[in-house]
Amino acid sequence: MKPLSLVCLSVCLSLIYVLPCLAQTTRLADSANSCLLLKHPLSYPSVQRNALTIITKSDEDCTIKFIDLLADSSFGRDHRGCLASLDAFCRVGNGSIAKELDSVCARLFHQNFKYVFEYIYKPNIRFNTQFEVVLIEGVGIELSQSQDPATDRANLAAYLHGKEQEMKMNAQQKVFAEALKNKILAYKAG
Repeated sequence: MKPLSLVCLSVCLSLIYVLPCLAQTTRLADSANSCLLLKHPLSYPSVQRNALTIITKSDEDCTIKFIDLLADSSFGRDHRGCLASLDAFCRVGNGSIAKELDSVCARLFHQNFKYVFEYIYKPNIRFNTQFEVVLIEGVGIELSQSQDPATDRANLAAYLHGKEQEMKMNAQQKVFAEALKNKILAYKAG
């Protein structure tokens, strides 16, 4: 009887160690499924960690809706988490997801400039993060497809000048905004 008790004990202990691992695997799958993420409160660190899996393993329509949800949520108090999550998607997006990110970043530039600027601003002017590249590309594509490029270029300059005033930018921030404008104007759709 003793060996049978040891076997039972060994099986029970194994289950105690294995079941939490199985439960964790299920949570990981849920946290990487954009269709499920649309229905639950967001965990931005989880989204950022799982961005590649979300894009590659989830339904494309759900992923696009989820990206739009992040963009819409970036107007609230969790704007940094939303923008960091979009940044993670920009680093791994391709194909139709990349096109959606161009559009979303351009929309954020026009509708949520204050938070986007706060997110990308840094004293050195490099624009080398993928989020910044996609932002410049998205607005640059809009300008390159414009029916009246000269007017839209002037409108971009006026828009940024207005944001400088509205946000009471310091001299260094104005230099950054000017460099951003120049990068957008120099963008060539390819």
